[in-house]
Amino acid sequence: MGILVRLLSLVWILVSLASPARAEEAWAPKEAAVQAEAAHSAHCSDVASKGTTAAAAANTEVSEVWGRVSGAFEAHGDAFLRYWRGVLGQCIGHEERAIEDYQAFLESAADDEQSTAMVRDVRRRLRRLGVKEPAPARRGPPPATIGLVAGGAAAGIGGALHAASFGQGQLTSTAEGWTSALDRAGYEAVLAEWDGANKVGFGLLVGGAVAAAVGTVGLAVGARPATSEGTAGR
Repeated sequence: MGILVRLLSLVWILVSLASPARAEEAWAPKEAAVQAEAAHSAHCSDVASKGTTAAAAANTEVSEVWGRVSGAFEAHGDAFLRYWRGVLGQCIGHEERAIEDYQAFLESAADDEQSTAMVRDVRRRLRRLGVKEPAPARRGPPPATIGLVAGGAAAGIGGALHAASFGQGQLTSTAEGWTSALDRAGYEAVLAEWDGANKVGFGLLVGGAVAAAVGTVGLAVGARPATSEGTAGR
């Protein structure tokens, strides 16, 4: 009989110790958001406007929910919990932590249409806290576009120089090859004057055409739709 009593006592102790742990299990994300909104609505005005006793009580209530919301975020990682953790943290005076949460929330949810209202509220709160949101980085044109444009321009300039040198030499194509309407002395004079421009123009023409071709291929590859396998992996 004594052994049975001891066993029952041991079981009761273990159950008593386990109960608080179960009570402190992480909230589900939606539950955490609901509790955070309720705590903010019910107590945050008291933290700022009531007497010391009432403010201390409100602070305690909000602090408890703030901790539970933080635990829910650490357990589940939902971005909107950073919004609520920031709101509650700001409510009880942890402004630096709130700013960190607000900025992290913006990074992950700025383009999420379902979070538009919260994003707008976070930006308003950051302005009131004196924090400027960094301007979005300007993106230059992709390398393929640069190659296509620069290559096309170089090819155009090279082609113009090459054509100008042929024009100065009054060259025409015949069955026997290129012939000039100038006499030998005149052609040799033009050749001496325009040989450098002709070579530069030809080099720009070839190099520019190659660069433009590479840029065109790069744009075509970049515009190709992702395969179903690649889409599933994202």
